[in-house]
Amino acid sequence: MAGERVLIVENEVTMEARPLERFLKKHEFLVVGIAKDATKAVRMAREERPSLVLMDIMLPGDAEGGVKAARQIRNETGAAIIYVTGAETSQDLINKVAGTEPFGFLTKPWSEEQLLAVLKLFRAKSVGKKVVFVCYAHEDREMKNELYPFLKSLESVGVDAWDDERIRYGDYWKDEIDAAVRRADAAILLVSIDFMNSLFIQESELPQLLTLRERKGIPVFVVHIRSVPKATLQQKGLLTFQNFNDPNDPLAHWDRAEREKKAWTRICDELTRDRV
Repeated sequence: MAGERVLIVENEVTMEARPLERFLKKHEFLVVGIAKDATKAVRMAREERPSLVLMDIMLPGDAEGGVKAARQIRNETGAAIIYVTGAETSQDLINKVAGTEPFGFLTKPWSEEQLLAVLKLFRAKSVGKKVVFVCYAHEDREMKNELYPFLKSLESVGVDAWDDERIRYGDYWKDEIDAAVRRADAAILLVSIDFMNSLFIQESELPQLLTLRERKGIPVFVVHIRSVPKATLQQKGLLTFQNFNDPNDPLAHWDRAEREKKAWTRICDELTRDRV
């Protein structure tokens, strides 16, 4: 997979950023920009949506500005972070860096062999994993749990299903959900009246998923599991999709064997169409 979008965050443009840019282009990465400070880095990440950020830690005005910028970029875009820095690696700094869940950490002066090894690993993992975000109302957990063993079976072919039950105790749940949405390569919407009445789904998850569909073309499976008034579906734009099943024939009306054969298995087949 070539052409992954990369943002370089480095205040020494001529001596550090430009050599990085040339190296990345040589290995078929798409450099979307160079940011010299934390503010510009966050703004460019929002605008350019890189999949990878090469981040210096010491930025103008803040010796640890790169760590703070990395945390915000991770939360807002889900981009992977590789630190390329000359900062002194104290234990305190290492602890702060670890909190941003970086993909890699290189110290200057970096060698081509070291950087290429990390980039190859990133590329391999990017190719090998497809994240599917499952959007549902908690009132419909039983239906979601019925679907889940089918999605679980796809792990062997590189499909990773994510829902809010993956959030660990003590995590910032909204940040975790937002980051998972931004990483999504596909989404499944389990639509019901409770789905439509969920404030968080309607104000946060659904708009982000629809934006991703528009910008990145990710597939979004609209699965009607319980009845919803047509006007409500129309108002939220859900009738403009190629719906997985007829809204007038929700899955709650089907028996379990029929759902397993005609819904859950079909969804899995669609998700793995490019992998079999």
